[in-house]
Amino acid sequence: MKIALKNSCFSILIIGLCSFICPNAAIEQTINSIQSIDNNKKLVGVWVTDNKDLKVEVFEANGILYGKLVEFACNHKVKMPMKDHKDEKNPDPKLRDKSWLNSIILYGLKYESDNKWDGGFIYDLTTGKTYSATVSLNNDKITVRGYWVFELLGKSLIFKRAV
Repeated sequence: MKIALKNSCFSILIIGLCSFICPNAAIEQTINSIQSIDNNKKLVGVWVTDNKDLKVEVFEANGILYGKLVEFACNHKVKMPMKDHKDEKNPDPKLRDKSWLNSIILYGLKYESDNKWDGGFIYDLTTGKTYSATVSLNNDKITVRGYWVFELLGKSLIFKRAV
């Protein structure tokens, strides 16, 4: 009987501690999620490169940013409509018939701090390779950096908000 009473007192103590600690953690997590969503809104929209050869629509789902290809310059020797460009270099053979148009090429980005999003990936439709990616916002331009292993080993594209 003493052991059962001791265990129930211990359980009540644990429940009491959890109710004291957990709400604060939940509130902090909720605040961080709201701040992240507010910061993500800065990037949501359509972005275009300076030479207007690439247009990407950035959108948010569950606090994570994605980018889909909505327009691009067709630089093939044989001119063909955008919808006819296929993801022929995709490592997954089942996806090689998929059009480039509206393909998700940027995904997994989460707000870090100081107008920088990290932890994402960028898919290069021309090679079928995926690289780590970061995005930074400076004034009304974003820099999308794709890299392999180290950020120094990468390439950046600069976009401005499409009008």
